[in-house]
This record gives sequence, C-alpha cells and structure tokens, in this order.
Amino acid sequence: MDRENIPEFIIGNTKIKPVNFIVESDTWYFMSYKEDELHYLCSILNCEILNKEVRKTQTKGLYGERDIHRRPLMYNIPQFDSSNLDHIRLAEISKNLHSIVRKISPNIKEKSITGPRLKIKRIIARDLKEIDKIVKNILNF
Repeated sequence: MDRENIPEFIIGNTKIKPVNFIVESDTWYFMSYKEDELHYLCSILNCEILNKEVRKTQTKGLYGERDIHRRPLMYNIPQFDSSNLDHIRLAEISKNLHSIVRKISPNIKEKSITGPRLKIKRIIARDLKEIDKIVKNILNF
C-alpha cells in the first residue's frame, strides 16, 4: 500500500485524510471531547513506569516483546477527574511536552526512529520523571 496516498474517508460529518498512516494489525482508540482527559491518558499510556510493568506481561518474539494491544488497560487506570490535582498535572505536562516536541522535531534530521526518540527523551527527561512519579502513585506501583 502506498502510505503517502491513502484515500480520504468520512465518519459522520468529518472527512479524514490519513497521512503516513499504517495499521499493523489492530488499531485502538479512545474518544473524548475533553482535551485534559486526552492529555492525562497520553501521559499515563506513554510513561516508562507503566511500560516496564506491561513488558512483564507481553509475549516475546524473535525480536523481543510484542503484542502490547490492550495490556496497558489491565492496570486499572482511573477515569480522569478534573478535581484531582495529579490528573490535572499529568494533563498539563502532556500539553507542554506536545508543544516542545512539535517545536524540536523538525530540527532533528535522522532517518532512523531510534535516534530522534532518544534525543527528544533526553531533552524532556525531567518531565518524564515527574510523570512516572505521579503515575506510580495513581496506579499504586
């Protein structure tokens, strides 16, 4: 499939034009109209502490862990609570990190995916540690 020229499709009244989009086998999504809720989940689902826990349960293939799919959802992630300061803080950090990554990504000129990811992780390391600390408390790790 030519991932540069994927046809548009319509869901409800929304026209969607995928760009550089590939589905491996399954696509999972969550829909919310609350930006803070989405950023809260983004912080949790992308944090290192949850990633380490999920790896313990993943099947292993020839090249390491695989089949992540719904495994992060096995960890009883609390529903977003706009009155919970930890939830609000995770959303704030995620918004800030999205902004930072959006600004620095175009300046990283590497063909591999690993190099740029490591560079970005080094730049945002302090925020990632704060996310892990909060998530550790929320998920009782």
